[in-house]
Amino acid sequence: MIQILVIRTTEEPFLTTVDPTLENLQAFVGGYLEAIGSFDWVMYLDEDGKSKGKEPNPTASVLAHRLGWQGMRAGDFIVGDVIVCGRRGERETDVPEHVQHVLEGMH
Repeated sequence: MIQILVIRTTEEPFLTTVDPTLENLQAFVGGYLEAIGSFDWVMYLDEDGKSKGKEPNPTASVLAHRLGWQGMRAGDFIVGDVIVCGRRGERETDVPEHVQHVLEGMH
């Protein structure tokens, strides 16, 4: 079990605990996983979210930018519900404290 940060388009972000199986992580984002992130954190989103017409997720977009992710082009944004957790090699771990602090500084 790991602690993850859930950032939905319709409610405030929250922490929860989950068994990090592929099926469980896909259930949070509503589709196949696309991973973005850095060496110690990963944000999972629905890889087909834009083609499905999912709502923009400004909180996730700003958080990814403030955490240093540079994969978004100008005018691009993250859509749909996302989850954030830690990463150690290929393994998911608890969401890092620095990610939580960056999020808290946004509100």
